[in-house]
Amino acid sequence: MKTNEKLMSLISTYDGRDIDLCYYVFESLKGLSKQDSAQGLKLFFEEVKRVKSSQTFKLEIKVSEDDLKQYHKIYAKYINELLNTLVKKAHLNNWTVDEFYNVLWEILINDRMFNEDNVCAFVILCLAQSPLLPYVELGKPVEMDNDKFSSLIQAQMMSIQKIQHILGLGLEQKTEVASLILEELLQVQDREKQIVLLAVIFDEVLKDKLKNLQNIMQEAKIEEK
Repeated sequence: MKTNEKLMSLISTYDGRDIDLCYYVFESLKGLSKQDSAQGLKLFFEEVKRVKSSQTFKLEIKVSEDDLKQYHKIYAKYINELLNTLVKKAHLNNWTVDEFYNVLWEILINDRMFNEDNVCAFVILCLAQSPLLPYVELGKPVEMDNDKFSSLIQAQMMSIQKIQHILGLGLEQKTEVASLILEELLQVQDREKQIVLLAVIFDEVLKDKLKNLQNIMQEAKIEEK
């Protein structure tokens, strides 16, 4: 069975812990050529969040719970920072998807911090849990100075107030909110104005999340009393 077929079979049938799945994945990849290993890693990250397992293949336990807890303490922060830096560098230099996974595989097998198969399995687990993977190629983002941003805000105050009103309605379904906001965005023809409106929407959503968090913390304090 070819490696990609083996990985897909594993992802779509495994029954067990995610850390043990990642161990099996690393074991399947480490003996291959660098290119094939990188492509296998790419396939895993692209498919593992999408494919639902039938849970017909029982995985053996490869990493103990004690080791898993220890790995979290030692490696988790380092892995997340490493991935964040790598992704930023990749986008800055316009890496292709294949270039990214080639570098990621090289790091996985050559970083002296990851000197055991169990640790490499934990690295793959942490990477799989990150929203930064699977890696995708992006276009160049639009940069805008504060003066221009402010002037575009002022020019669209009516649309902004309407969007704030929509977000404040408390509609039950996300599709209701999305359809109303999309209708407002589609009425704006200028791309930079659309970008500013989206920035306002993101800001409003973040404010709402922070408000909810503050309410939860306040309720917790009341219960403590």
